[in-house]
Amino acid sequence: MDCTERIMVSWIICVLAALCTISGWYFNMLL
Repeated sequence: MDCTERIMVSWIICVLAALCTISGWYFNMLL
């Protein structure tokens, strides 16, 4: 695994975590 792949994987994980947090927060606001 070179540096670029590691950056891409960590970036994708960060985006997925942010989407999960935002969608969960939005879901709590709707309830």
